[in-house]
Amino acid sequence: MRLKCEICGEKFDATHSRSWGDHCSPCAGWLRALAKGPFQNFTADYQRLGMVVAYLIKKNELKEDDFIHGVIKGLRKKILMQGNFERDFNAPAEDVAAPRQKKPSKRDKLKKRQGS
Repeated sequence: MRLKCEICGEKFDATHSRSWGDHCSPCAGWLRALAKGPFQNFTADYQRLGMVVAYLIKKNELKEDDFIHGVIKGLRKKILMQGNFERDFNAPAEDVAAPRQKKPSKRDKLKKRQGS
């Protein structure tokens, strides 16, 4: 049976579809490593993940630039798949995280400077 990964969108072979989601082997491995799989009963240790990445970079088994570019490429692909690329990825972080607020007018700024 040919299925499509819910995370990366790649097609892969499987014997049957799973009730908790269809994931290719690399994506399922990352989900398990981050304690996000269906049967993990422990919390994710992001500090340990960072230490493993730093160790692999130090041992020259993982190129820093390749890792960073791969992460960015994956983020762009996922956001494009969701259709929110222009709105979410190119906007400054503070615009996406915080709700939009009305800009203060020149008059408001002047009042604030004068203290009244």
